[in-house]
Amino acid sequence: MRSNSKEQIRLKDHSGRKPVFIILLFVFLLYGNAIKNNFSLDDDFVTSTYDHPNKRIEKGIKGIPELFLSRYVETDQQSFSYRPLVLVTFAIEYEFFGINPYVSHFINILLYGFLCVLLYKMLLKVFQETDHRILLFIILLFAAHPVHTEVVDSLKNRDELLSFFMGICCVNFMLKAYESSPVRNIILSVIFFCMALITKETFPVLLPFILLTIYTFKKPNSKQILITGFCLLGITIFFVLVRQFLIPEESQVRTFVFTENPLFYDHSLASRIPASLFILLFYLKLMVFPFPLSAYYGYNTVPIAGWAEPMVWISLLLHLAMLFFGIRYYKRYKILSYGLLAYLLAILPYSNLLRPGVGIVAERYSLAASFGFSIFLPILILFIFNRGMKSITPFKITKQSVLFASVLIVFFSFRTFSRNNDWKDIKTLFKRDLEYYPNSYNLHYIYANAISREIPKQTNLDVKNDLRSEALTHYSEVARIVESGLAKAPSDYISRNNLGTIYVNYLNQPKRAVPLFEEAIRLNPAYAEAYYNLGFCYEKLNQSDSAAANYEAAIKLNDHYIDAYKRLDAIYQDKHLFSEAIAAGEKAIKSFPANAELYINVGNAQLSNKDTVNGIINFEKAVNAEPRNVNLKQQIFSFFQSIGYNPASGKWRNTQIK
Repeated sequence: MRSNSKEQIRLKDHSGRKPVFIILLFVFLLYGNAIKNNFSLDDDFVTSTYDHPNKRIEKGIKGIPELFLSRYVETDQQSFSYRPLVLVTFAIEYEFFGINPYVSHFINILLYGFLCVLLYKMLLKVFQETDHRILLFIILLFAAHPVHTEVVDSLKNRDELLSFFMGICCVNFMLKAYESSPVRNIILSVIFFCMALITKETFPVLLPFILLTIYTFKKPNSKQILITGFCLLGITIFFVLVRQFLIPEESQVRTFVFTENPLFYDHSLASRIPASLFILLFYLKLMVFPFPLSAYYGYNTVPIAGWAEPMVWISLLLHLAMLFFGIRYYKRYKILSYGLLAYLLAILPYSNLLRPGVGIVAERYSLAASFGFSIFLPILILFIFNRGMKSITPFKITKQSVLFASVLIVFFSFRTFSRNNDWKDIKTLFKRDLEYYPNSYNLHYIYANAISREIPKQTNLDVKNDLRSEALTHYSEVARIVESGLAKAPSDYISRNNLGTIYVNYLNQPKRAVPLFEEAIRLNPAYAEAYYNLGFCYEKLNQSDSAAANYEAAIKLNDHYIDAYKRLDAIYQDKHLFSEAIAAGEKAIKSFPANAELYINVGNAQLSNKDTVNGIINFEKAVNAEPRNVNLKQQIFSFFQSIGYNPASGKWRNTQIK
């Protein structure tokens, strides 16, 4: 009786506040240095940044209804996905803190800490017979794993964190439903499942994970598993229908380029199978040895392997062995099998077998899978150091296993703490990652853009020249990488357009860009951006008539193409075609009535066309469009004074209108 009493006290201690405190403290020690980080890659998709205001987020709490009626990403080029809940969190943040990356980073870390606590609570329920110290170690290993730096340090990836968090809440309430208050807990589990769905589309990962955990916890009969699975599937279908009603599928505009993943242009299942096997091995390598990491992988970093690649066969044998062991020895080694199966079920949807993933692989995709890995690895360590015992429950924790496990946690913790510093900002992040992935198109391109934005801020001419030279080096690498891969994606008009913009905008090679834009237009005659870029090439080549024709074509396809209006105005003004400039400008104003520059352009054309009165009217409209623009007011008032016009009275210094 005494031994049982002590055991109860020990179990209570490990399921109480102390382990929760340890987990949260550990998470903040790991990620505390990330709080000082700035905004990084794609953060402007979900929140307002210093360089890119997000109008939807800046509406704060009042704008929340709009977030449920719009796409996750809405830009001039693309509109896709439906993840309103994560946007709501940033809208609330903005309401109280404004643009503040430090608060956002703190919330990400706090959310990650709570996720780790929830996972620990779940393990306590599912594996009650297991020493709680082992379960705590599993969570510490999960918390320390470096592949999680992307979802914690990147604000944009809060959707991954939040979705998995809601999914684990769903699991915990389902487990409680088997113990007590089934109706209440089932309702709560359904609510959290729905919240997971509106955070990110992780249903292919979440549903198998939930069913596996329930089966491991209580071993319900097949009927119960089927009922649970069909109920969750029904909820998902209902969610998809509601989403379609709120935001029709036609509103989604999402295009993929081969530099994101060449498999978007290879629909052959025969070639995807070996590629997916290699990708699975790549993920497993990241689990075991998470170095080097990258914010973006994509084309030319992860090969699209074929059957001739030996690693494909190694991956096939290894993953089949994991699957066999997980199923065959489930009753004997339940926790080890659970970890193996949880890992395989969570990573398989990201293998690119059925659906290509952006970037081919990504650390954020492995969040749920790494939980399974964090279970079976320490159990495997215990199995090895217990030297093949018949049963590994209950475990015997040896000094050797503790030492090995401690070294592993220290290694992972060091890598995580160090990686947080890489996420300081985009420039720091991509410069670091290029050291290990020099053939990545996206790393070169985004890093070059970050450098280019720094150039106007510099006052030292030598520094400006150095930055300009560095940017050109990376743009040249981008051109080389894309040029070498275009033949693999003959229908990819976007990559041809992107390569052309690099040649004309950065490398000053408009002649080389022209055929690329022409090919993009041939592949997609409705591609307004390619017409605009082709017009810009002709303008640089001093072929103004061809330039104007292409700008007009871009406007015909997209009457909100403001840059095309502005370039067209410049050509008409330069050629003294003032009537054409006025007509184009007035058309642009209909689309952009609050743009002061358009009124000024029309006013200038009218003055040149000797229509002083209407020119003055448009200058006044420019001031009204941007009443807070002090410099604009001063410039226009100075002009009025120079021609003898008093805008306050609307009169001239003499009676003759000039």
